[in-house]
Amino acid sequence: MPGVSLTLLVLPRTEEESSFTADEILSFLDEKTDVAAWNIAVKLTPPPERDDDSAELRTDSAEISNPSKTTRRVTVSEPGLFVQAVGAACEALKAAEPIITKMDQVGGDGDCGITLKNGAGGVLKMISKGHITGANLIDDVGAIAEAVGDQMDGTSGALYS
Repeated sequence: MPGVSLTLLVLPRTEEESSFTADEILSFLDEKTDVAAWNIAVKLTPPPERDDDSAELRTDSAEISNPSKTTRRVTVSEPGLFVQAVGAACEALKAAEPIITKMDQVGGDGDCGITLKNGAGGVLKMISKGHITGANLIDDVGAIAEAVGDQMDGTSGALYS
């Protein structure tokens, strides 16, 4: 069945100490390969450095409970819009459950729709409990993974989380 996957990769900023620079990491992704599904249509380039904090990755010492650890934070300019988009995606998955289940009955064991519906319900619960707020995308993605891992049965819960 057709699908889509989104992977986020946080590249090191120029001033950050890292084993590889952003350009080196992207060059690894641009390398030629014989892997069937890895066809790169464009050459990747790092995004320009930003002066504002709408997508800033920073250490936030105010939220550190253990002084020996640091907290990484990724923020967006409209956290409410992020939460609304995640919620809308979950509602769409719940609504699509019957058709997904029907398609999976033809080509699989017929549990994909209910599994995705359960995962979406778990994410919606995390939103309603205030665990997904858009204030820190790293925490939000962690909460989504936790909800999916807890609510989706079988292999899917482990794979998606």
